Amino acid sequence: MLNSLVTMMFGSMVTILVWSLPISSGKFSLVVIAFLVALIAAILLTPAAMRLARAAGVMDQPHARRVHTRPTPRWGGLAMYVSFALAVLLVMLFRLLKYNEPAINPRIAGILVCGGLITALGALDDKYSLPAKLKLLGQIAIAILLTLPFFGVRILVAFDIPFISGQVYHIPLWREALSYLFTVVWVVAITNTINLIDGLDGLAAGVSGLAALTFVVIGVAMKGAFGEAILAAAVVGACVGFLRYNFHPAKVFMGDAGSHFLGFTIAALSILQNWKVAAGITLAIPVFILAVPIFDTAFAIVRRLRRGQPIFSPDKGHLHHRLLNLGLNQRQVVLCIYLLTVVGCLLALFLSHTRLKPYRQNQPAPKPAVQQQHMDR
Repeated sequence: MLNSLVTMMFGSMVTILVWSLPISSGKFSLVVIAFLVALIAAILLTPAAMRLARAAGVMDQPHARRVHTRPTPRWGGLAMYVSFALAVLLVMLFRLLKYNEPAINPRIAGILVCGGLITALGALDDKYSLPAKLKLLGQIAIAILLTLPFFGVRILVAFDIPFISGQVYHIPLWREALSYLFTVVWVVAITNTINLIDGLDGLAAGVSGLAALTFVVIGVAMKGAFGEAILAAAVVGACVGFLRYNFHPAKVFMGDAGSHFLGFTIAALSILQNWKVAAGITLAIPVFILAVPIFDTAFAIVRRLRRGQPIFSPDKGHLHHRLLNLGLNQRQVVLCIYLLTVVGCLLALFLSHTRLKPYRQNQPAPKPAVQQQHMDR
């Protein structure tokens, strides 16, 4: 029954995608190719990542907080990132050759470069168990790099600074500073939320894949944003390919390399949607998409603070642990959380449709070359 519900709701998201396509079928086919390349690459590369992890001794050993019962290789995230990057680069190269359009723009380059760096940081943590503070500093540094002008992936700030006099002054410097601050906080926070829910076989990969699929739907069916859809489709493909080995009983774990890659990339994809701070309904869209990891992490922080524990200290109070304590098995727990994620994603699609409907109605008919390049940002 639960499998049927998840399948039905997943199918409804795909139906929305196919129902309304403002970009050409040729462009849409490249989105599909990005998914397929990442899917096939993940299926082929994950066994190599498993062998590499065993050779390097990067194994997840069973212990009291874990639910698995045998040593399992990590570093599956390395295969996920390489699959994602390979898919994006191949499709962008094909785009250059077929459509004579710029192969890659600065923001996509930023996600590829910084995504590689955050994956490497996670891989080092898998191998050497880095101190939490050092890992956090690395996350902050990479998030700052993503926001710098030569990449320019930043949240837009859409409010001004009121003063005691009651007047409101337009101060670009404040907006710029807040833009950098909000972006870094958002990227680091979402990176860690995905990391914290990676506690059951297939959980983080499935939730991230559903979130990325929602970005594909928004990018293609609602915005006609080709570049965003390519990135999101590659993430979906990498997640689905990896799940072949990671769904219960898992043969490999993504490790911090994978959870850092997915969290960082999902955060960056949400920023590419150009959601603005101080526009309430638009802020709700990424929150609904990522509702499960966001609220699970928020409750974990509150729980640990009340107990006087460091917020990065592990425990068994996460949502998936509580569902296991109710008597559900691993597959049932993961499918329950998938279902909750799909509900949040469908709500986000509804809000996104409401937000973008006036935008689409007011847009002039796109010119084949110039307008499409603008939408591809």
